[in-house]
Amino acid sequence: MRLNIPRNIMINTAFIMLLAIFTSGFLWSFYLQKENNRSIDRFYRSTNWYANRMLYQSENFLYQVHLYRLGAAPLSDLTESYDLVWNRLQLFLEASTTEVLRKRHPSVTKDVETLFARIKSLEDDLNHPEVLHSAAFANKIAQVKGDLLNLNYSLSRVLTSSISEGTRQNNDLIQFWQLSVFIITVLLSIALLRLTRRSSKLATLDPLTQLGNRRALTHYVKQQLKRKKALSLCAIDLKRFKQINDQIGYQVGDQVLVEFANQLSLLKDCHAFRLGGDEFVLVGTYSGAQANLAHWVKELKSQLEFDYQSDDHQFPVLVRLGITYTDENNQPDAETLLDQAIHALNETKQGSNEDYAFYADSVFRVDRSKSNVEKLQDWVKNPQSTCPLSIRLSPLCNPVTQQNDVVEFHLTWKDDNSLCAINWLAEQSILLLTLPLLLESACQLTSQPILIRLHTPYQLEQLIKTEIHQSLGRQVIFGLPNLAKISDSLLARIKETSIKVAVEQIGTDDLIEISNIVYVDYWIPGSLPNSPAKQKVLLELAQIFGQITLLPPKTMKKATTLASIELEMNPNG
Repeated sequence: MRLNIPRNIMINTAFIMLLAIFTSGFLWSFYLQKENNRSIDRFYRSTNWYANRMLYQSENFLYQVHLYRLGAAPLSDLTESYDLVWNRLQLFLEASTTEVLRKRHPSVTKDVETLFARIKSLEDDLNHPEVLHSAAFANKIAQVKGDLLNLNYSLSRVLTSSISEGTRQNNDLIQFWQLSVFIITVLLSIALLRLTRRSSKLATLDPLTQLGNRRALTHYVKQQLKRKKALSLCAIDLKRFKQINDQIGYQVGDQVLVEFANQLSLLKDCHAFRLGGDEFVLVGTYSGAQANLAHWVKELKSQLEFDYQSDDHQFPVLVRLGITYTDENNQPDAETLLDQAIHALNETKQGSNEDYAFYADSVFRVDRSKSNVEKLQDWVKNPQSTCPLSIRLSPLCNPVTQQNDVVEFHLTWKDDNSLCAINWLAEQSILLLTLPLLLESACQLTSQPILIRLHTPYQLEQLIKTEIHQSLGRQVIFGLPNLAKISDSLLARIKETSIKVAVEQIGTDDLIEISNIVYVDYWIPGSLPNSPAKQKVLLELAQIFGQITLLPPKTMKKATTLASIELEMNPNG
């Protein structure tokens, strides 16, 4: 009767058997190697060491005798070397580490005993120094030299032959096992061929989106470059994706990534890859003039953006793009090409007015940034010269009073009217040099309080050290994203200087003590919920905490109008 055993069970069984043979053979080979090591330890690391030390001490004793008879060494050195050779010979005859050698080779033991007896016969002569220069003593030393030569010869013959005898058979077995390992390796390679192919395919896939990962991207770009094909790389990330994860949840964030990956897969003549997080790369074979590419990028952006909808959530998914391409002047390798695309993408994250950027333009902007820094430094050195920046003050409204109570501080470049971000001044290490002078000029343009948005508590801490609060503190409001990571020393400094602080977001991922909110004078939300009921709750909450809400005119038109709430905030509440 024939047994119908499934093929996968047979393969697994064969694999387990081969693995068992391989493991047992490895352990057997390991045991043989250990035996060889023991032989080496026995003869070379222990026995051979004792033998060499014994010979060395004997020769050193003879050398000291020769020096003493010439008058070149004191008697104390001679007696010391005599004691050492006595102890070394006795140790060789009694130590357990030399027991194997003594039992297997009695001729060596006999030569050591002869030499030891000869050495012991010199003890009486050493106690009478006047005898050491006699002919009789010289004859005894000659006999010692002869015994030492005999011992040296027998030891060298025994040690070189013993190690080979102890290891030859084991080495033959190890060579047999090496042949077996070769055969087993071939069989295992054949059995695992399909698994290797499947694993290599999985190693290039992103498990969530099923797009190619960074390894697949690098390999694909290298292949295209070898074929001398024109390429365009578009690095993509999702705007405000971190807020989706933090405020809605990672489950929704994963669903957004999967749906966005599906959008990428629908594009023709392009290959999509995921770098990680919310960053993707799109590789196309289209490359040409940058003006033509700009048109393609705008179309690409409109195709990729969509409205995510589920039973509980609905929000737009927007993208930023960083583009680079190959041409006659730009023929980089795969890694450099990817770095260029990411560099261009990062350009869009640093206060750019556009949601896409070309690497060639970003390099130009880097050079322009250096030039702008030099212009500002020259202006700081000579305040009477023309400032390269223009100050723009935009109104902010209070939904309670319906009045434009505060103006917001912005900077633009005079040569092209582009925005100059406060964070850019900080990155160029010229914030503390320029901002106090610019704010002083802004205060001369208006009598209303001026709000300036900072990016980190560290920037505020550095500005306070410039003593800016002493001259402008009453008119300037310093805005921060939130109260997270703000130090106790900075809070104490805010209280001490009585400067006004505004925040965009009260709640963060970090737990903030409610007592810190008393340091906040204004709430400047970036946006408000569409629901009037939710707007009202947030605005009333700000009033309860004693904060004045400030909104841009466009947001003000959509905001719920509130009456003033007369409540007293308990700092310890």
